[in-house]
Amino acid sequence: MKVDLQTRIDAAVECNVAPDEYFSIWDEVSDWQLSALRQVGLLPQHKLLDFGCGALRLGLPAIEYLDDGNYYGIDAYRPYIEIGKKLVQAAGITKNYSVLASKDFEFDRFGARFDFGNAQSVFTHMSGDECDRCMAALKQAMVPGGKFFFTYLIGAPMTRGMLYLGAQPMQRFAMNDPQFFATLAARHGARFEPVEIRHITGQQVALFNF
Repeated sequence: MKVDLQTRIDAAVECNVAPDEYFSIWDEVSDWQLSALRQVGLLPQHKLLDFGCGALRLGLPAIEYLDDGNYYGIDAYRPYIEIGKKLVQAAGITKNYSVLASKDFEFDRFGARFDFGNAQSVFTHMSGDECDRCMAALKQAMVPGGKFFFTYLIGAPMTRGMLYLGAQPMQRFAMNDPQFFATLAARHGARFEPVEIRHITGQQVALFNF
């Protein structure tokens, strides 16, 4: 079930978060993510790790699509987690799901292993060291044969020195080269696979196959 723009704005304001573009360009990105994940094989019986889940923009339709309890979301920004919970309630969703606020790639805290993973505009804001630590954690969290779906950018960073949510520096990843991700995957026993799905914001799309 979808939640309208006013509901999203109200939930953000209640959690002291500015209702910026993230909340307005919602349905288009939400629908694209779930559709793309289904195209690469996500089925209701699969357990999904939504890394950088935000305020559950993918989470709302994913919880409804997946079997009960199969959605797991993690985000570094705790207010987003709280907004997401409010939106789940507003949408009338009754299925079980799990969410966690963490900055340390603590995927193991869910006590589950995942068939699929998702990271929408997340690696684009991580350093090379963070990507490496993330992959080490994913190697332990994903089942053999698991697929981690993610977006990345090619070329130099577009912005520097701006604030994310008006609270912390906006970091743009400087090593936006497919070979970086291929090497990263190989180092952790995975395989990098570009995906021919057109992203609505012009980002590149790929899989890490574990």
